Amino acid sequence: MKISIIGAGNVATHLGLALKKSGHEIVEVYSRSEPSAKALARKLKCRFVTDTKSITRTAGLYVVSVSDHAVKGVLKSLPVKDRLIIHTSGALALSVFGKRFNNCGVIYPVQTFSKNRAIKFNEVPLLIEGNSSSSFASITKVAESVSKFVFELPSADRKTVHLAAVFANNFSNHLFVLAEKILKRKNLPFPLLGPLM
Repeated sequence: MKISIIGAGNVATHLGLALKKSGHEIVEVYSRSEPSAKALARKLKCRFVTDTKSITRTAGLYVVSVSDHAVKGVLKSLPVKDRLIIHTSGALALSVFGKRFNNCGVIYPVQTFSKNRAIKFNEVPLLIEGNSSSSFASITKVAESVSKFVFELPSADRKTVHLAAVFANNFSNHLFVLAEKILKRKNLPFPLLGPLM
């Protein structure tokens, strides 16, 4: 499938690489930041654009992978409405697409990403949703091409998983920082906790 990646952050990078590895053709990367767009486009061996008016109108799938607060603005500026469009947010409902798009949905990877850390994407759980049976079938096919763990989940349940993931990931890191501070007060070495963690 020909895919346009809208965004050049951590999720866009890992998902784009996984899609390319599984045989999809990434035709472009869009980002407002030229250095970010260019860097990801170089990795994906495709063109990059920094103006939404230049986004291709012929891709089969548009992956909107930007920060949650930017999704609505990006969707308003997309030059297509009759193609399959997904977002990658755990917190945003399917309703964010409104009535403008005929074929839309979600692929939410339940994982934290950083550009420089390798991830076995085929082991990342993907939560998916589509606005119609045909959209859902296409989204399922794309998701299953990059991961062994694909689950259909409606917006409300996906938001609950996202909240749980925030607690499991971010708060455990915060607790490690607090543990280190406790040890420092007594000049005790933090590596003592390494095997436990």
